[in-house]
Formats: sequence, C-alpha cells, structure tokens
Amino acid sequence: MSAPVSAGGLSYRVVVYEHHDGRESVIMDTTGSGLIAAVATITDGIMDAQVADSGPPGIQAHIALLIAQHHGA
Repeated sequence: MSAPVSAGGLSYRVVVYEHHDGRESVIMDTTGSGLIAAVATITDGIMDAQVADSGPPGIQAHIALLIAQHHGA
C-alpha cells in the first residue's frame, strides 16, 4: 500500500457525541486529512446505518486498514 497523500490543505473535523441518561459527552473531537465514519443501530435484527467518507483515496485506504486491524476483520 502506498503512503498516504496529503489532502492539499483541506481538512475535516469529526466530533462524536455519546448520549446517555439525558447527558451528552464528547468522545472524539479531531481533525485530519481524511475520514471514514459510520453509525448504526440494530432493531429486530435489521441494521440501519449511515456511512460517510471523504479525503484522498490513499488516506481512506489506510483508515480502512486501521479499522479492519483494530476490530479483527
């Protein structure tokens, strides 16, 4: 796999909140040159998911590999 490529000055900020017992907590607040984000809910065995990705393909490929390694895929 090739080295990640810079996004040419473009950056993305991702903020993730956890909602619990009526309270909201920031669990991630970061900025980078690329992103892959997913949120899902499973109800009655059916998954409803939203996915977003942006940035240079090389960075996205590295993020995808990191996610796969981190979660044992």
